[in-house]
Formats: sequence, C-alpha cells, structure tokens
Amino acid sequence: MKEKRLKYLFNKCFQNLATPEEQEEFMALVEDIANKDLVEQEMENYWNNFEPVEKPFFEADKEAMWFEIMQHGAVRKYKLWPRIAGVAASVIAIFLAAYFLKNDGKTELKEVQNDVAYKNDIAPGKNAATLILNTQGKTISLSDGNGGLIIKDDKLVYNDGSLIADLPPAESGQTANRKSDEQTIITPRGGTYQVTLSDGTKVWLNSDSRLTYSPRLNQQAVRRVKLEGEGYFEVAKDKKRPFIVSSKGQEVRVLGTHFNVNSYVDEVSVKTTLLEGSVRVSFRSGEAKAHNVILKPNQQSILSSSDITKKQVNAEAAVAWKTGNFRFENQNIRDIMKQVARWYNVEVVYKDELPGVRLNASVSRNRNISQLLKMMEQTNEVHFKIEGRRIIVLK
Repeated sequence: MKEKRLKYLFNKCFQNLATPEEQEEFMALVEDIANKDLVEQEMENYWNNFEPVEKPFFEADKEAMWFEIMQHGAVRKYKLWPRIAGVAASVIAIFLAAYFLKNDGKTELKEVQNDVAYKNDIAPGKNAATLILNTQGKTISLSDGNGGLIIKDDKLVYNDGSLIADLPPAESGQTANRKSDEQTIITPRGGTYQVTLSDGTKVWLNSDSRLTYSPRLNQQAVRRVKLEGEGYFEVAKDKKRPFIVSSKGQEVRVLGTHFNVNSYVDEVSVKTTLLEGSVRVSFRSGEAKAHNVILKPNQQSILSSSDITKKQVNAEAAVAWKTGNFRFENQNIRDIMKQVARWYNVEVVYKDELPGVRLNASVSRNRNISQLLKMMEQTNEVHFKIEGRRIIVLK
C-alpha cells in the first residue's frame, strides 16, 4: 500500500500536479528513513527513464535548487546509493524545487543569475602559488595554467612537463634532511595549487596555505613535511618510510593513505579527516605524555589547545574544496564566511550578531561571489552587501 502511494505521489510531484496536501504527504514519506529503499528505487527508475527537454535549467538554477532542498533536510536523512548519489541533486531538484520555492515564498531562481543584484562583484579564486627555493634564494611565481608542480630529483616541472627550474646536485656527503635544502610553496588568499612531491605523494593546497618540504623527500628515512593552512594529501605508499605532516601542534603519521588537514591560524581547532587507509594523529601538551588517536575512513580528529578527540563525519564534505565546491553541513555562518573570505580574498564585517544561523549547502566555488551570497540570502536568515572587497553581513 505504502509503495503504491509513494509511487503515485512521486508521479504527481514530478509532474508538478500535486496539491499542497499531497506535497506535504510526499515530503513526510521522503523524510522517513523507513522508506529509504523505496525512495531510492523510485529515484533510480526516474533517472533511467528521464528524458529532459533541452536544457530545462541553467547550472546556477540547479545549484540554487539543491541549496534550497538542503536547507529543508529532505535528502540529508540518509546516504544515497553511490551510483545515483552523483545525480541526486539534478533529479531531486527537478521535481522538488518547485515545492520549496513556491511554498516558502523564496526569491525566484532567475534572480540568482542576476549579477546586478549587487553593485560590485568579485570573481572566484584560481590556481595561484609562489615557490621559495631556500638553497638558491629564489622566488618563483607559478603559472596558473599548467595544472600543478612536480618535484623531481634534478628539476622542477609543471604537470605538462614544461621546465620551471633546475635543482643543484646534492653535495658529497650531504644528507637529505638539511633545512637549508627545504622548499616552500605558498598559496595566497584566493589561490589553490597542486604539487607532486619527489616520493610521488600528491598534495592539494587550499587558499592561504603553506607547505614546506625537502625536494629529496624520496631519499629520507622519514618523509616529513610541514603544513600551515589546509591541504589534502594522497600519500605514496612506502611501508618502510613513514610520512609525517606537522601542523599547528600536531603530527599526522601515515604509511600511505588519503586525508585532509585543516590547520588555519584563525580556526580554534585543527581538524584531520581520513578518506582512505589509517592514520595516527598525535600531539604533546606541554611536558605531558603525547596523546594519540587512530583514525579510520570517515573519521575526523579535532585538536583543541589541550585535548584531542575524534568523531564520525562525511569525509567528502571536508574535501569538497578540492573538487571545486563549498560543502556546508549544518555549519555556523561565521565558519562559512571564513571559507568565503579566503577563497574570494575579501574582508568580512558583521553588522549584526547571527549566533543561531546554520546552513546546509553544496555550491560551486567557480561562481562569482554575488551568486553564492544570493543563494544564502534565500534562506531569509542572513543578508549581505558588497563594498569593494568587503562583505557586510546583516540579519
């Protein structure tokens, strides 16, 4: 009986023919975890048979629809099948967005694309970084169009193979651990960059971050790097030589795995999130004994000034920035605006206190700032003004 009723309501909502009462009934069924399998089956059926008209929505429209749905929590109650999770935003947005936007009196979606809603606008960040070669006393502004930096034994090249600089040969008897040989790659506010270290480890740096490493990391018994800011690591596996990331009072020790470290100076804690493998996160409080936690996939450690804890999380949300997205899950507006400030290189000023404002969203980082702010304004919880490179936050 329930299956037939869900199918009936699914059809009515998808065709935008449901009455307000049917819409309410349908949403109640969707939000009930007991109906998880039925809902997913209907989603898959519709996706397999769906033939949309030519470009029914602009990309910004779909993002705005998904933003609205996230605010209501309708799809955060359970995890979708991996093979349909990627299309969930498009499918659900098509048949549910009309309900949310029509019944909640939100701003129409076409306004999201209207950049003149703000007198000023700010473009998103881009690939940008500076490389400091300590041995040569040289600073290099890295290209934004070559994909990333690769460290080799005798040279530095871009991902496309083009030469950046030759490295001097190691002196006779020189160790691979000398600090004078270290290199530092720095991303500015509004910048991101990817680097492949000499041992094959890949690192993606978020905005306003700094990674210090040895160009001869592949020769070290212990591969050690230092991070300030945020970085996502795909560590090359080597059972004999551990890889250690030092950041803001903690060390992450691995043999080969995928994880993210958020260690910005203006954050109250250091967060390490594991996607694959296993890591040990440790810190030492004064002269006390070192504290350790072992993380498994989809776990996150939180290091405060005096303690370290761990919890279960959605790891994909923590690394959404790496794939070009903002992902907020019940996140405080001030924490959200810190991310916005770094990526768009802006100053954020609060005219009003907004202690209880928390948002859920998945939004592209490739949009101008006005489009992102407009989406957040649709919640009616917060409003913004752009004055030069300053964002004013209001109730």
